[in-house]
Amino acid sequence: MGVCKCELRCMSVCKSELRRLSKRKLAMWKKQYLSKGGRLTLIKSTLSNLPIYFMSLFVIPRKVRLRLEKIQREFLWGDMEERRKIHLVRWEVICKDKRHGGLGLRYLKDFNHALLRKWLWRFPIERESFWRRVIVGKFGEVQGGWTTREVRESYGTGLWKDIRKGWEEFFLRTRIHIGNERQTRFWWDMWVGDSKLKDLFPLLFRIAANNSAIVADLWGRQEGGGGGWEVHFRRPFQDWELEEVNRFLGYISAVRVQEGEDFLVWKIERKGTFKVNSYYRSLKEDNSPLFPEKEVWGSYAPLRTRFFAWEAVWGKISTIDMLMRRGWSMANRCNLCKENEETANHILIHCGKTRDLWNLLFSSFGVVWVLPDSVRNLLVEWKMKGMGKKRSVVWKMTPICLFWCIWGERNRRTFLKEEMTNTSLRKLFLRSLLEWSQQFVDLDLDYLSFRNLLGDRVVV
Repeated sequence: MGVCKCELRCMSVCKSELRRLSKRKLAMWKKQYLSKGGRLTLIKSTLSNLPIYFMSLFVIPRKVRLRLEKIQREFLWGDMEERRKIHLVRWEVICKDKRHGGLGLRYLKDFNHALLRKWLWRFPIERESFWRRVIVGKFGEVQGGWTTREVRESYGTGLWKDIRKGWEEFFLRTRIHIGNERQTRFWWDMWVGDSKLKDLFPLLFRIAANNSAIVADLWGRQEGGGGGWEVHFRRPFQDWELEEVNRFLGYISAVRVQEGEDFLVWKIERKGTFKVNSYYRSLKEDNSPLFPEKEVWGSYAPLRTRFFAWEAVWGKISTIDMLMRRGWSMANRCNLCKENEETANHILIHCGKTRDLWNLLFSSFGVVWVLPDSVRNLLVEWKMKGMGKKRSVVWKMTPICLFWCIWGERNRRTFLKEEMTNTSLRKLFLRSLLEWSQQFVDLDLDYLSFRNLLGDRVVV
């Protein structure tokens, strides 16, 4: 069949794990009684970690990967066997880093690649290990011993064949630290800067006396521990070549051969050591618009309310306008003010009922504030200086608490046909904020003392 037995065993084990997972770890009752924040925690602690061992050795089969991601999506959004719920945010967004507006879940294809690249890092470091000697005995190694020769077998999908495929992309993220050993080729290896010298200076490479020379061969040592570069060429330089020669000498003069062995340095990490997460992040570099990560996930608000705030920043809460964009037919009117269309930004910021809570909040803190146009911009700008430590922590929770209270009132009016008075809604907001503060900030205050804590004057 052309597939090694260990990979077939990997696929069968993965499938059995998926069946066990569906029955036990992510049972239906957990979908029903866990909030979205709780489901997110369970996915990160259970489902994301199950295939790590196999993905560190094998390329995960596409069907297994898609099935794992499907299980995660369905569990996160609470899909039932008989009914599929709305998946509010795309999976590509969810798999982004929290700094870029995602939930920090792993995109399995890229994470699999990052785990396999760990072996490429270990290969030139563990030169005496048994597993390396076996690999070298089968495939050989390139000059310097940084990796094996390219695997060109036309049959099978051997372990090292899949790992070796990523060498070029992996090597771009490394540089070679030059010692006094004979492991680094002067023109062909990436040991100075981010490119090979043969690519930066092709003219000089063509006329080099020895274009396969080792770095240590071209370093002339002097008495007292000093030294300099002694690069020889097959002919004298023409006048029009002198500019490139000067640039070449200036480029390599910054590097000096030192005592010790040549070794790889991981450029992405400050300490120069390979980490799987750093490689994974380099594969997922994103230029997403500014996301208020600290204001959403750095708050002490309950996790389920932070998850709701994350949805609101993306404009993906189940408002009427969002449901209409998904094909629902209904009249679009805000159930709070009965005047405007219901959008995420309207109901959480600009609605008259919501404005009443914002005014209460700003007056309690003694703050003068101009509300922006969107939830995203509101949280990006939600910074305040000159507060004490406890008041600052409470301040960070207030927008999420307000979002949660106003959304709860909206749902009561929509589904239960119940309506709270303005006074009751204000009290609900302040008491919810007090309860969160007592639970997460360790404030031992009663309601009146809490009002006094917020009452100091702070003017922006």
